[in-house]
Amino acid sequence: MDGIEFVRQMAERKKGIQFMMYTVYDDDKRIFDALRFGASGFLLKNSSPDEIVAAVREIHDGGHP
Repeated sequence: MDGIEFVRQMAERKKGIQFMMYTVYDDDKRIFDALRFGASGFLLKNSSPDEIVAAVREIHDGGHP
């Protein structure tokens, strides 16, 4: 099971939980699929610590990084 499938299954079971994908894949299809299946955001693993903190805050505030 990959991360996108995990998010899909968990989003169906745990309504209201927000998921942020943290991945090495910079691929439009994967980004679209992750968001379509329930991810609130998508962040690349080469992101800086400041970008990670900002993304978590954005999701917490209702945004979609």
